[in-house]
Amino acid sequence: MNSPLISVIVPVYNAEHTLKECVDSILTQSINDFELILVDDGSKDLSPEMCDEYAIQDNRIVVIHKQNGGVSSARNAGLEIAKGKWIIFIDSDDSITNGYFENIDNAQEDILICGFKKKKGQHLYNGFNPKECYYHSLDKFLKVYLSNSIVRSPWGKFYQKRLVGNMRFLTDMKIGEDSQFVFRYLAKCYTFCLLKDVDYIFKVDDRPDDIKYAISVDYAAKSLARLFEAFKEMEETHHVGNVSFIPYISYFKKISKNEWGKRPSLWYRNKDISILYKYVWKDLSLKQKIKYLAIKILSF
Repeated sequence: MNSPLISVIVPVYNAEHTLKECVDSILTQSINDFELILVDDGSKDLSPEMCDEYAIQDNRIVVIHKQNGGVSSARNAGLEIAKGKWIIFIDSDDSITNGYFENIDNAQEDILICGFKKKKGQHLYNGFNPKECYYHSLDKFLKVYLSNSIVRSPWGKFYQKRLVGNMRFLTDMKIGEDSQFVFRYLAKCYTFCLLKDVDYIFKVDDRPDDIKYAISVDYAAKSLARLFEAFKEMEETHHVGNVSFIPYISYFKKISKNEWGKRPSLWYRNKDISILYKYVWKDLSLKQKIKYLAIKILSF
């Protein structure tokens, strides 16, 4: 049997209310040359039975049942058996528009990037529209869009299996591990193509990130250090500049504020975080530099 053109990896955990919309959006694509890998990550609802039922109905579907290990573990399980030339990731509460697989059979670029829309309730909002992007080099594109979800998230992209190779998601890194994977992959890429007539539909969680992903300063610092190592690999290839990493520092600062909010020294005097600020120092605004120095000096 020939290998499929596309391997679609969907991590599934307690997704009984969203799984049908997700899977149906994949199975109704006009291009049939794909395998759909549903990875049940130890779900406790009806998701395992739903996955098995889909597999009975469609021989393009492969189901993996595993103990709960988190979304990275589930994606890695899918990567271990993926056979397609292209690999894509779709979350079980998201979906894709019609024609998502079209026009890629002859594509030779290192990475293909789609548009995406945010779905809140029944309303759709633009997240990234390729038709509004006029950058023809991957270097310039990344400089502008590096902090946009379309780059930092694993979905919304077609990855060449030959470039993925033995790369896997870090299972001991719970926040930023998806961007870490993408950065490492981008370090291998030199060519890209924007797919302008299809969208990934991303379901928005209404909870603020600082509540949804509240973490300690120590965890933030260690995660940022690992993410920065991957960022430097990508920066060596694409020369986006350390300024592009500032939004990531700001994000981890935000989601760890529950701990450092009453004791700013926990953040501003953390050695690992101080090292990162040195890397981006010349790119900070004067206001940011004054604020950082003032709080660091005054904090105790």
